[in-house]
Amino acid sequence: MANKTDTDLLSTMATDCLGFRVRRLNRIVSAYYDDGLRPFKAKLSQVNLLIIVWRFENITPSELSKIAQIDTSTLSRNLERIIARDWIQSTPSADGRSYHLSVTTSGKKMLKNIYPAWKKAQKKTEKLLGNELVKDIKQLDQKLLNTV
Repeated sequence: MANKTDTDLLSTMATDCLGFRVRRLNRIVSAYYDDGLRPFKAKLSQVNLLIIVWRFENITPSELSKIAQIDTSTLSRNLERIIARDWIQSTPSADGRSYHLSVTTSGKKMLKNIYPAWKKAQKKTEKLLGNELVKDIKQLDQKLLNTV
């Protein structure tokens, strides 16, 4: 049987872990978007990468990984799928050691087509979280982005 100290430690971890709570919130919110994007055979994670590539035209995978805060193996898997769908194209850099990513015409069309579904998921998420929390999340995101 666990002693009181162990029980207290485990209880604190179970009730106070911000990592768990943020990951769970991520799964709940992502499900809203993924449900809306399903008819387009897209996932929020793919759309987010597509948006970043569109916003930072000719971005390298390394830069994309840093902005999206995802590891390179996950990025590689997602990019393979997105490139196979002709949403993003990959162009070798001048020195041939890396490559640059840009959104294709088909990728831009897809983004335009999914916008209503994305907007619906956005509104559902905003309703769930409330205006004040949405504002706080955006501010926190900006603050954390400035630290990486």
